[in-house]
Amino acid sequence: RDGQEYAIQRLADGKCWMMTNLNLGAVALTQNLTNSNTNLSSTIAASTFNSWKKTSGTGSYDNAEYIVLTGTDSYNGLPYGTLYNYAAASAYTVRGSSSGSNASYDLCPAGWRLPTGKYGEFSTLSGQSVYNSIANMRKSYTSGGAAFTFAGNFYNSTPANQGSRGLYWSSTQNGSSNTHMYDLYLYATGFSSSSPDDKGNGQSIRCVLK
Repeated sequence: RDGQEYAIQRLADGKCWMMTNLNLGAVALTQNLTNSNTNLSSTIAASTFNSWKKTSGTGSYDNAEYIVLTGTDSYNGLPYGTLYNYAAASAYTVRGSSSGSNASYDLCPAGWRLPTGKYGEFSTLSGQSVYNSIANMRKSYTSGGAAFTFAGNFYNSTPANQGSRGLYWSSTQNGSSNTHMYDLYLYATGFSSSSPDDKGNGQSIRCVLK
């Protein structure tokens, strides 16, 4: 779609995962996002997607936003990629604060999708014995780790927490709140695969094969 390349690997949970964060948006699109190149049902014009790019987030539930990061994780050497609020992550299909649902569509390439959260695929992956510590969750895939990065997030601000936190969207809604989706949350001393986070936040995306 945009010249980006991603390492992929079958991990200990038996699933095939991208081993680097989604970076759609790092290069301005010249072709539309369609169901032939992206996990969505209707076309998003390249110009529309490009207009979602921001330098500072607004905490919006309704407007899609993404911020491109340029750094790399000092622990595993992998690029931070791009942070997306949920309206962007879900390809503009899950937005607003008055109603919520799981995401059936997202910005992952065709054939790939967001992982499920809270007792879903993030939980199964992080529950494998080979990833039983934050060190192993962050270790590079060439060293046998799951290769998650501390890319941080954004909310009503420029990106923050790079190098200290990693947050990854799932496709699963928090059933008790229309404004939150479950994610994988990594921090200095551990991780949680069942924490919900605000849809206005900008977070990372790690795609799994359908």
